[in-house]
Amino acid sequence: MLTINLISQEKKKDVTMQRLFMLLRRLNFILIIIACVISSLFVLAKLVLQLTYETAVEQTNLVKHSGENFNSKVKTYNQKISVAETALRGRTVWTKYLLALSTFISTNINLDSISIDAATGIVMLKGVAKTRTDLIDFKNGLEIAKLIEPFELSLNDILQKENVPFSFPAKYNLSTIK
Repeated sequence: MLTINLISQEKKKDVTMQRLFMLLRRLNFILIIIACVISSLFVLAKLVLQLTYETAVEQTNLVKHSGENFNSKVKTYNQKISVAETALRGRTVWTKYLLALSTFISTNINLDSISIDAATGIVMLKGVAKTRTDLIDFKNGLEIAKLIEPFELSLNDILQKENVPFSFPAKYNLSTIK
């Protein structure tokens, strides 16, 4: 094979340089496009992160605000409870005593009034019993349950046989009620 050199050396250099320049130009263009794509990905990632951050801050503020409301409500309720507790401190809870007392009231006993004197420790029971034995059973039941201290019924309370009106003071005993 035979090669003929029709182009001068200088011209060959120019053509080679031109090809090299074109190759570098294409390479730069590709690099610029890649850099643009990467920078647009960074901008997109920044936007996503910014939106996520704003959502997190908004939720945190919402939780903080609702938590403050909840804490203030709890504080208010605790204050009310402590006020009620100090008001009830040193007081006798009569409901348990009256509930225990009511278990001994049969259909044959009608109580008209119950008066409790906390200073003297006396409970005054007034009412009507159907029979004298109903009244004695009522009194004995209260004594056995130790709701009242033992005492004797007055003669007026046990004179009648039926429809016996009674009114007796008795010393109450709260130690059996818990």
